[in-house]
Amino acid sequence: MRTLQILRHEKVLKLHQAAEHDDTALDAYAGAPPFPGISDADLLNTTIQVPDSPPSLDVEGRSRQKRPTRDAENAILVYRYLGALTRTQAADTRLWVSLAHTTFFEYVKARWGDDDRAELKKAVLRHWFAPRGLSKAALRTQAISRLWWAAHLTHAPWMKNPELEVFKTADEFRFTRILFRQQQIYMDLIERDYGSDLRLRACLLDSLDRHLGRVSRKDDLSSETSKSLNLLLKHRQIASLELGALRAVCDEVVLKVAALLKASPPSKDDSAAPEA
Repeated sequence: MRTLQILRHEKVLKLHQAAEHDDTALDAYAGAPPFPGISDADLLNTTIQVPDSPPSLDVEGRSRQKRPTRDAENAILVYRYLGALTRTQAADTRLWVSLAHTTFFEYVKARWGDDDRAELKKAVLRHWFAPRGLSKAALRTQAISRLWWAAHLTHAPWMKNPELEVFKTADEFRFTRILFRQQQIYMDLIERDYGSDLRLRACLLDSLDRHLGRVSRKDDLSSETSKSLNLLLKHRQIASLELGALRAVCDEVVLKVAALLKASPPSKDDSAAPEA
């Protein structure tokens, strides 16, 4: 094991300002690893201990349709590498910016890079760095943060709440895999306030997993379910229901949306869904 190091705040600001205002700085993000211009003097020790060898994160193909294919597996690898961070550690954007520029630079380039300079600049500011403020957007868009948080929020919920033993499987990351079955599911769950409720999160993911195979418009099943559930929560405190009743409500919402989708013509191409 070794002590994980992160970039000093001043270095993060310098890199961000260069990426935002100096187009020549983008050359570093289009080049081969390692990312240039980072020295030992730019790094600080943390209290986080990680394995000597980091995992190798993989991206399947260069097309935007194939790039997300291994998000679940990459999330699991990142979570196992960093472990269960404290809330303070996970909220430190320097950690995620550092990992994107050092340990996982090659992955971030493969997953989020772009040959077009204008698009590359957007990608750098959005995925190598973290949006200002501890918003849901900061968790959802930063390349490494999104992976760790996805696994953290979905890893073996029965270990956090014995009531959820009903969902227990041999695969501790079953819900992480469901979360990334569709990028739309990830966005809907992470962006909504109800996504922070462990019981509701588990019930909803379980229900989506069981019913996704029944519809062709899988992104629509997630997005329309999210809208329906959000409206329902304005009138009913379903999160406080007994687990069996909560599961039944989630199933009812998902099944109703699935039935409506089968009865209506396609409104969009699932493959065109926006990326998280």
